[in-house]
Amino acid sequence: MRVVSDFDGVWTEPDGEAQAVGAWQCRRLAEALGGDEPAAAALLERVRAAVRARPERHGWRRAGGLTCYADEDPYVFHNAVAAALWDEEPEARAELAAHGFESAEAFAWRCFEEATAAWARAGAAPLLASAIEAVQELLDRGCEVWIVSNGSNERIRTMLEGGCPGLLAHPRLRLRGDARKFELEPPGREAAAEDPLRLHGRAVRTARPHYRRLLEQIEPDLVIGDNLSLDLALPLALRRSRRWARRLEIVLKRNRYTPRWSLEASAAHGIGTVSRLAELAARLG
Repeated sequence: MRVVSDFDGVWTEPDGEAQAVGAWQCRRLAEALGGDEPAAAALLERVRAAVRARPERHGWRRAGGLTCYADEDPYVFHNAVAAALWDEEPEARAELAAHGFESAEAFAWRCFEEATAAWARAGAAPLLASAIEAVQELLDRGCEVWIVSNGSNERIRTMLEGGCPGLLAHPRLRLRGDARKFELEPPGREAAAEDPLRLHGRAVRTARPHYRRLLEQIEPDLVIGDNLSLDLALPLALRRSRRWARRLEIVLKRNRYTPRWSLEASAAHGIGTVSRLAELAARLG
């Protein structure tokens, strides 16, 4: 059996690291505003409140559309805040641009990289021991486990080396970082079948060319992730359109932040849910 697993939010507890990303955004914004930390904090809180109030209107923007929604995971929330800041606060946008941030995505990405690097240097350990044990059990049963993540291979290796160095040497554990699940076909390109899907009233894009190529190369038997749009919408579309995927099992990792609409959409479309990776090993028998 081939299992494709997302990393952040499945193998890890992301809340602390994501909070660090938010704090880094405030730090960089304050620098752009001449060191005025109270003004930066107040501005960011206003934008965050607006994003929280209407998450269906905000998210991670790619190719002129939303690749996922603001309420789907705590990292994406900060991408959504950066986009809203860029769109709705022209003075702040101008100051950030003057400090070398040419776009909302550049601002969000640099804050993410700097914050997560600082988090790692501080010795934080977001890896879940229960997840490591569950993956080891899957490997012991003969499963191939593919970590397919937007994070870099280097970041994943560093985290695994800190929490379970022996696992990296296992011949059936494969890493596919930089998966670019967020990458969408630009407007005007030929649309994929069922693009977008309608999931509990939200339009979710499935035309994700890089992620599609990875899945079609691996041909997994099961896909698990914590973000319905980024991780699972494309596997759902493939299950309906590709012979190899007709029996594909799709599982949403349910976390504290998982929005209700994702759970209800999963129930309506034959997507399973687990709250711990150990439940996945148990359900495979």
